[in-house]
Amino acid sequence: SLNLNPFFVSDTNLTINQALLQEGTLLASAPLDINGTSRTSPTTMGAKEFVFCSDDAGINSIVNPTAPLSSNTNNIEVLLSNQGSNPLTSVSIAWSVNGAVQTPFTWTGNLASKATVPVTIASNYTLSGASIYNLQTWVENPNGVADCNAYNDTTSLNNLVVSLCGTYTLGGTNPDFTSFSELSTILNNAGLTCPTTINVRDGVYDDQLIISNIPGNSFTNTITIKGQSGDSSLVTLEHANAATHLLFSLNNIKGITLKDMTFDNNSRSNNDESFFITNCDSVNVTNCRFESYNPTINSSSSNKDILKIENSTGCNITNNDFSYSACIKLIASSTSIYNTVNITGNNNIRGENGIRLESNTNGALGGKFIIKNNHINGAVNPIYAYCPTNNNDTLLITGNSIDGGVVGSGYNQFYCGDQDYVVVKENIFNNDNFIIAEYVDSIVGNQILNVENKSAITINYGATFIANNYIHTKGQLESKAINLSTSSSLSGTVIAHNSIENSGTAGASSYGLYLAGDVSNITVKNNIFSTIGGGTPLFVASTLTNPNWDYNCYYTTGNSIANFNNNNYSSVSALGAAMG
Repeated sequence: SLNLNPFFVSDTNLTINQALLQEGTLLASAPLDINGTSRTSPTTMGAKEFVFCSDDAGINSIVNPTAPLSSNTNNIEVLLSNQGSNPLTSVSIAWSVNGAVQTPFTWTGNLASKATVPVTIASNYTLSGASIYNLQTWVENPNGVADCNAYNDTTSLNNLVVSLCGTYTLGGTNPDFTSFSELSTILNNAGLTCPTTINVRDGVYDDQLIISNIPGNSFTNTITIKGQSGDSSLVTLEHANAATHLLFSLNNIKGITLKDMTFDNNSRSNNDESFFITNCDSVNVTNCRFESYNPTINSSSSNKDILKIENSTGCNITNNDFSYSACIKLIASSTSIYNTVNITGNNNIRGENGIRLESNTNGALGGKFIIKNNHINGAVNPIYAYCPTNNNDTLLITGNSIDGGVVGSGYNQFYCGDQDYVVVKENIFNNDNFIIAEYVDSIVGNQILNVENKSAITINYGATFIANNYIHTKGQLESKAINLSTSSSLSGTVIAHNSIENSGTAGASSYGLYLAGDVSNITVKNNIFSTIGGGTPLFVASTLTNPNWDYNCYYTTGNSIANFNNNNYSSVSALGAAMG
């Protein structure tokens, strides 16, 4: 078998122009080619027999240099072939670098039909004046006459680049790289030989950054791409691609930092995945700004772009501004990568899902996700975690400020598995932001405020430790500060030291604590259940199995402090006697 360019006429006309492919075995079952012409022996590989002409030379390949370049100075060597029926005794080999024609090389000798010979057409040639080089070579006047077949004359070698090492500039006056595309080409083809920093000069760049599998990249040979001024507002990478909506993509990179830049998707669509981090290790995105569509608090939450982080570890998204126009999506589906993602100190996150986690593949390794000290405003689902079938996740939600903003839908949903470790701690949920939880270990030290006509905390599955929270609900319709379902998996739930105010005016349907049925082995102690709109501080639908219940304060401006097992109670002593 062979490794040769067949020199097809075109993508749709697959007539070959490579004499060296006339090395096949003649098959009795296929004596004719696609045109009905009798095949010779040896026959031509492919559908059509090769037809010789007299004086036909070609360049089969460029032997040297090879990519990536080890240096800018190289011998230029090609593989000359005789594609004609006559012996080749002379030919002019022309060549160009980045379109600039160089001095031709004249070859003489005696090359038989279907033979090749390596030819050095330039020695110690120095590539200069650019960072990416495209080399092209072709033949002229074989045996002193016009070439009888031009289809096999020319060969090209593109994207020749030297590996990076050290500090470089992008943009501005006399830069090392003029664009992000040029930088991407060099990184993808030549890679790194030491830690490398790219200082991006102030300006607006209509381009994309797409890098993957960088040669030589490692935890030692890292790459940093940052705004040179340190001000993210002065460096903007923007682009409008209506098909892909892609602005930057990092794939299988180890040790990369993006810093002090603005990323703006200008394709103007809805909920597009425009910023990708995939299969990476040790990624830092810090002090950047993400923009899309309409970066204002008044725009629709659906008109937002997505930073998608998939199957990556050591990923830190810190101190960025999402400009009310971008959000974050985390996917952990790998069976070989344990995801570790830290999302800390980011501002103005907004979208249909502010921060969304999907870790729902059975058998995947899951991950540890820290969502800390972020500001999320106006998202329909500010924090949404869906990981019911993967039992290896750790999810820490702490210190975040979550505001309803314009939309005010506020579904903070945690659908987890019974072996996940999930903590919701010291967050501020304001303006109609509420929690729906399955198998959350603890909800501690939060402020859940101004929840209207709904439940502030709903626990559907799993024993949860709920303590030291401020909870305020209101509205003219039914509302519940803490709502526990009838699931038997809630056994062992602890509700302690919570301060609850329901100012709703729905009468008895404005509840403090609501138990839809028996929650066995429940502990309820040292809480304040207040319903100043005339509601019911406590509702328990049935008798309880082995409760640990005492030292709570029940206050209402209505008639009953509790409804227990379908009976109303107006005094603590009567309630205590009924509950045992």
